[in-house]
Amino acid sequence: MKPLNYYFPRIAAWLILFTALGCASLTGDSGTTSVHVTGPAGTRFTADYWQQGERVRVAATLPWDFENQHISKIEVQKANPGDILTVEAHYTDGKSQTMLTRTLPVGTRGLSIAVQHGLIMKTLSN
Repeated sequence: MKPLNYYFPRIAAWLILFTALGCASLTGDSGTTSVHVTGPAGTRFTADYWQQGERVRVAATLPWDFENQHISKIEVQKANPGDILTVEAHYTDGKSQTMLTRTLPVGTRGLSIAVQHGLIMKTLSN
């Protein structure tokens, strides 16, 4: 069996790495995230986004455009589940680019977008 001082530097290095990666995901990605929400003009909705660990809530009407950096998550929620919205999201970091579009049909609550050197969309059901 190897002595404890053999394992300690390796464990410390892994802990530092995981801590740094975890903190980076809380502060948001350094790329640029943009979201365009469309549907019938004047349709109401709310959006929450997390920028550098801070949650920001927006109440808006359609159409709506958003663009910023250091975003880790965005949630778009319909005021009325009977509304139909289309969400188009773009991400770029200078090296890569991602674009996703999703239509939120009647009966869905909204959409969650995770930003992690790209985009991951998840429909929020009622």
